[in-house]
Amino acid sequence: MEKLDGFLPPEEILYGIRRQLVNAGVREEDIPTNWIPAIAAAFSKVISTKEEGYNYISNLLNFHWQKGKIDKQYTILNEIGQPAKDVKPGSVYIFTGILVDGEKIHPQQLLIEDLPIFKCDGCGIRSHCVKEVVNWKRDSLESLCNMCLMYSDDIKQKQEADMGLCEGCSDLMCIHNPRNTGAP
Repeated sequence: MEKLDGFLPPEEILYGIRRQLVNAGVREEDIPTNWIPAIAAAFSKVISTKEEGYNYISNLLNFHWQKGKIDKQYTILNEIGQPAKDVKPGSVYIFTGILVDGEKIHPQQLLIEDLPIFKCDGCGIRSHCVKEVVNWKRDSLESLCNMCLMYSDDIKQKQEADMGLCEGCSDLMCIHNPRNTGAP
């Protein structure tokens, strides 16, 4: 008999399956409690190890998958980023999928473009978060990054800042990124 131990979903998933069965009208006393983990583990194994499972989960989530290409070299890296194991292209399955606010979007339906980069007149960095704002003291426009806006002496400029913008910034090259400054 095949082992399913490594495919057993977490307790929250097993509880969720039980709740869905009850919500679907199955009486709780009719649910074979000892079978739920086995069925869930078998299902998990099929969707995570078989092409039929890849097709099912891809259709369910509107993800796209493809096998590794025979003209490519695939290597698994260890924890420190060093090559650990070469794998055959036929063993590689690459999934791409996008969820936007819970809605399933096919990767070809989402246009991703780089934001323009502008220079901040305050600190000199070049960033995508730079906004043109009015300098009321000089009666002129200036370009300030989000961090300079947050720490501006001008209350109207400070209101243009978005406190969460720096926290969620994915630009690791930005000197104001909290990951680079050690900020929490």
